[in-house]
Amino acid sequence: MTESQDNTINANLTPLPDKVGVDGLEDKWRGVWDESGVYKFQGTRDRKAVYSIDTPPPTVSGHLHVGHVFSYTHTDVIARFKRMNGYDVFYPMGWDDNGLPTERRVQNYYGVRVDTSLKYDPNFVPPFEGTDGKKIDAKDQVPISRKNFIELCEKLTAQDEKQFEALWRSLGLSIDWSQTYHTIGEHPQRVAQKAFLRNLARGEAYQKDAPGLWDVTFQTAVAQAELESREYPGFYHKVAFRFEDGTPIYIETTRPELLAACGALIAHPDDERYKQYFGQYVYSPLFHVKVPILAHKAAEMDKGAGIAMCCTFGDVTDVEWWRDLNLPLRSIIQRNGRIVMDTPDWIEDEEGKRIFQETAGKTTFSARKVIVDALRESGDLDGESDAVLQYQIAVTEAAHNVVLLHLLRCMEPMLAQNVRQNFELLYSRREMLPLVSSHRTRIFEAIMAGKPEEAREASHRHLAFIEEILLDRSREESRRERSLRRLEQRKN
Repeated sequence: MTESQDNTINANLTPLPDKVGVDGLEDKWRGVWDESGVYKFQGTRDRKAVYSIDTPPPTVSGHLHVGHVFSYTHTDVIARFKRMNGYDVFYPMGWDDNGLPTERRVQNYYGVRVDTSLKYDPNFVPPFEGTDGKKIDAKDQVPISRKNFIELCEKLTAQDEKQFEALWRSLGLSIDWSQTYHTIGEHPQRVAQKAFLRNLARGEAYQKDAPGLWDVTFQTAVAQAELESREYPGFYHKVAFRFEDGTPIYIETTRPELLAACGALIAHPDDERYKQYFGQYVYSPLFHVKVPILAHKAAEMDKGAGIAMCCTFGDVTDVEWWRDLNLPLRSIIQRNGRIVMDTPDWIEDEEGKRIFQETAGKTTFSARKVIVDALRESGDLDGESDAVLQYQIAVTEAAHNVVLLHLLRCMEPMLAQNVRQNFELLYSRREMLPLVSSHRTRIFEAIMAGKPEEAREASHRHLAFIEEILLDRSREESRRERSLRRLEQRKN
């Protein structure tokens, strides 16, 4: 502005735009900040004057979301605060290109999957170049070599990194963009390798067979941060482990297919139901493997029977028990999610070996059916007594015997307990199992064929057989008790 002699003021005004907006401001100031180096780490001052920020790099596997912005905004506030207090702030940014999310993105983006048996193809062209976020089924993915897959990972992550950086820059984060890195870059790889070699030289690196997180579909290790816990429908199977004398102790499990891998039974140290058993041994059903009963605070008293089997690889709690209690490593599932083909060396019982071979190579779901059927056949799956009682009630209802049906209903709890006790005595001898099954089959076939006289005769033979076996068991127990009394008398 100028002032003339007649006190007139002249102003040169910049014309206002037709529409006021902030378009272009981000690019303008970003260029100013980069040119002036306002956020650049100088690295020339004493270590006490340096404030370093370790930034866990975001996974470059898709799109940034508001959660990223929220968390990194917190970090940026601290970085700016420290600069204002005179610190030389080291605030880099990196990109995490490793892990399952990157592999899945490459598979879905290019429509490929790794096959380590294939050779490298320098002229390979992927079948897709972006699939709009749609998941491509494994059967439709083109198998390629490991080296070809890595090249596609490097290509796609480089594109994603540019998008990530553009968004961070548009937010105005006070990052030193001259200090960027990515986890699959040559320099980070060399740093990690040198660090490992140093650990090895110090004796800090070791090899050990131990449980780990593994994706059976994509055939790759899974990081703890990538683990997503989901509930799925299931139910408990009440299974009997037995002491040396045949006395049962029941556990409830949703994973009976892992029975062959059981290394111990675990209960809470304060659980009054099992305190007396800690330190004792029982035998697993079907496989007859001797396992200890131990205490651990991670056991849940109000879950199932309050006592559970530890199978090393069952879940993260099994891993905790395996580590804390120094249990044997027992793995029966292959990398492909199927039961191993070879019978484990800890199964020495011949019948147990035979049953395990029936599950070899099967999926966990198919193996579960085999094990449950075998447990039902052996009498180690509690629930057989209930089935027998329900059978009796069903037959009585079909006969329209109201008086007998009323008696059965009134005496149901007592009858169930009696049947259960009889089964415990009966199934202490394995040779009885096929005989009991044969009797039941004849009764069922006669009923289904509409032959009441044959069904009645088969039922009578079955009851007489059960009575005879129980009497024999009773005589054996009596003889045993008399022998023990004589031994005690001789000692005294």
